[in-house]
Amino acid sequence: MKEYYKNMTFDDLGKALSKFRLVLCWDVNKDMISVGKREFSNPLLWFDPRTEEKDYTGSVTVKSINVGLYSSEEVYVALNLVNSFLLTDLAQRNI
Repeated sequence: MKEYYKNMTFDDLGKALSKFRLVLCWDVNKDMISVGKREFSNPLLWFDPRTEEKDYTGSVTVKSINVGLYSSEEVYVALNLVNSFLLTDLAQRNI
């Protein structure tokens, strides 16, 4: 896996996560997105997909109590892909 994907769209993020059996899910208000597994109701992490690239400081909320449900590879992949997505210019994310 590349450490950084340049210009990652929302669809690119979903496809890359699906290779590791991870999925994206909008919250009820469509403000935040979670990353998790289809078979769990407990997501691994949440993030605001509309955070401007210039305002992104690496802040992603990881639900520590749920981390044990995921392999170290899944945690690593999810964090790196979400990081790459949030480092992409907001207009290019195609949300």
